[in-house]
Amino acid sequence: MTVEELLPENSFESWPSALREELEERSAKTEVGQILCYEDETIRVWRIALEPGERLPFHRHTRDYSWTCLTAGVAVTYYGSGDAYRVTYQRGDSDFYHHSVKGDFLHDLENIGASILEFITVEYF
Repeated sequence: MTVEELLPENSFESWPSALREELEERSAKTEVGQILCYEDETIRVWRIALEPGERLPFHRHTRDYSWTCLTAGVAVTYYGSGDAYRVTYQRGDSDFYHHSVKGDFLHDLENIGASILEFITVEYF
């Protein structure tokens, strides 16, 4: 099960300046993965494969989507709200985000573990 731990860096002022700048620059980017594997009129399928220390830059979620973690690992994610979390993933962890209920959100993802961290994300139109 995915475990989230709130980090002390929970205000924009406590973030590294490079992260704050990237957040501003990428606030409209909607590429939610590294590789677009498939797209049609109903879905987009993305792959994310982060090596240790690698980051997926800030991106905005604007649709309903689901994700599945393919490998166990640990990440840090900063949100456009100012929150920061350490997240521990297990292989097979999955979730569905109801955009129509919760709205847009902006975040990044950094692999802080010792092995590759992989996901499949499916956006629904």
